[in-house]
Amino acid sequence: MIVCLKGWNDNANGVRLAICNDVIDIMICYFKIDYIKQYPLTLQHISCSELYCQHDFPCTHPDRSLICLTVFDYDWCKFVFQLSHELCHCSTSRKNLPQNIKWFDEFLCCFSSWVVINHYIKNVMPSSSEMFGNVKSTQDAFYYYYNLLLNQDNHIYDVFNTADFFSKNYDSYLKDENLIKQHDIYYLKFYDELNDDFTGLSFIGKLHLIDTEHNCDIAGYLTKLIKLCNDVEIRTISKICKLFGINLIENK
Repeated sequence: MIVCLKGWNDNANGVRLAICNDVIDIMICYFKIDYIKQYPLTLQHISCSELYCQHDFPCTHPDRSLICLTVFDYDWCKFVFQLSHELCHCSTSRKNLPQNIKWFDEFLCCFSSWVVINHYIKNVMPSSSEMFGNVKSTQDAFYYYYNLLLNQDNHIYDVFNTADFFSKNYDSYLKDENLIKQHDIYYLKFYDELNDDFTGLSFIGKLHLIDTEHNCDIAGYLTKLIKLCNDVEIRTISKICKLFGINLIENK
């Protein structure tokens, strides 16, 4: 992948590029998103973004050719967290997704950030010494950042029945797909359910193959997806369906 950096007028673009390559490699390892390397990417600070960025939040251009991040200093943990989320958007589709499944795309992109953050906590990465001096201090920094994320007051972690909670909030998710970012309970429970076995997450690398032009329903979307998947991937998708109380469509 050819990555072009814009908007950071310091001497750290070498580190940013190294991190970007690391994060892409991590996501290809877990999610099998080789698709992401087929297109050039511009990665820039939001201060020099185009007009479609209407808020001061990380975002991805609709054609997935441009990612805007808000990290302007050397907060590498935040940089990785934002980058892995937006890169996941680039891997799932090159088209605008139907409104009814945008919340699901946000769920996967949020989840990808947690996977990547935890990878940095548990594994040695080539860019570690460039970020925080050595592997140990890098792992400590990401562990501290991980705990900060867990203790955000505006996020929800104490939900007994996620399927019931999803059902009650479903209409809100359809109107505001970003609401799921405040309901971290879904991807945290999903992470725990996988128990460090991420083999089945390779289904994410197949999402761009789904025809979304004639389907706006999440059950139909996932039903199309499992036809592309192996048994391990289907079991992982089934865990997601259980988490949200989604019933797949039979004989379609």
